[in-house]
Amino acid sequence: MYCLAVVTGINCVINELNIWTEISSEHPIFLKTVAELTDKKLTEELVLGLNDINRRFSVLNRRVRNLYRQNYNFSYYVLPNSKMRVIELCRRFLQLDREAIRLYEELEDVGREDRVWQTLIEHIIQEQKYMYRLFDKLLEQIQGSGC
Repeated sequence: MYCLAVVTGINCVINELNIWTEISSEHPIFLKTVAELTDKKLTEELVLGLNDINRRFSVLNRRVRNLYRQNYNFSYYVLPNSKMRVIELCRRFLQLDREAIRLYEELEDVGREDRVWQTLIEHIIQEQKYMYRLFDKLLEQIQGSGC
C-alpha cells in the first residue's frame, strides 16, 4: 500500500488505484485458468461474468494510468480537476468491486469438494473486501480534505 490508509496527497491515491485495479483485473483470468486446469465446469453465465469483470477493471486501470501519467508529467503541482477525477475513479472502483465480490461468491458453489479451489476463491474475496475497505476510507478522507 502506498497510502497506509492515510491520504498524504492525491498521488498516493492514484498509486493505490493503479495497483489495485490491475490486480482486480487479473483475478477473473486467474480464476478461469485455475477452473479450467482443475476441470471445474463454470456455467456460461459465470464465464461471461468473469470476462466482464476483467474487462471493466482493465478499462478502469487504463483510466487510472492516464491520470497517473498526467499528474506525474506535472509533478510540482496537482492538476486542478485531479481530485474530482480521483473521487470518481474511487467510486467506480467501489461499485465494480461490489459486483466482483458477488460474482466470486457465486463461484463458491462450484467445486465445493475441492478445498484448494475454495481456499483460492476465499482468498480473492477477502482481498477484494480489503480493497473495498481501503478505498472507502481513502474516499472518505479525500472528500473531507483539501487534497
